[in-house]
Amino acid sequence: MEIDDEVERFLSALHDPRSVEVLRRASSLVAARRTAQVVAVAAGKGEKVVAALRAYLHPESEGALRPVSLEDGIESVLTILYNRIKRGIKLTRNFAGLRVLGAADQLGQVWMNLILNSIQAIESAGGEGEIVITTESDGGEVRVIIEDSGPGIPAGVQEKIFDPFFTTKEHGEGIGLGLEICRTILTKHQGSIRFTSEPGKTRFTVVLPDIVGQDH
Repeated sequence: MEIDDEVERFLSALHDPRSVEVLRRASSLVAARRTAQVVAVAAGKGEKVVAALRAYLHPESEGALRPVSLEDGIESVLTILYNRIKRGIKLTRNFAGLRVLGAADQLGQVWMNLILNSIQAIESAGGEGEIVITTESDGGEVRVIIEDSGPGIPAGVQEKIFDPFFTTKEHGEGIGLGLEICRTILTKHQGSIRFTSEPGKTRFTVVLPDIVGQDH
């Protein structure tokens, strides 16, 4: 009941002949309140998931290019993938509050593919690790950097990872189109994608043009 720090205040009530019934009712009220709090938190998370799924599956932009928040799109993806991330994965955000000219639904596919790849890489190495997502701007361009502590991409196949249908994942986990889709979308946005990888550190960097009037 969380009253152990101030139990002196309630000692007199404990000597009351009805103390057992009083405590029973008080305990029930506390339990009900905790349940209500849990439901409220769960409902809030559920609302975020539904909103993120609606934006991802039924985009309103229909490919139109307009100023969009990088962080809002990334957060929507993180909401969808919450249950995967919470299992032993530490998530670090270094957000700079940036916007780009783009199609939110298409960029959302990029963030989904890259973040899911990082999650799967960490899961393949035991399920514990860290993902760091950074947004930054410099010299007329903005960058989204997604880095994970997974096992890395083998050096012998690194030049092939953007090839259609090439995948390093186990059977059933991917068909090898995710990174090709990312590159195609970013090309339409006048952007690019590059990566570096070694055991324990894989970093994908998405580069997009900056826009005038962007908030920093």
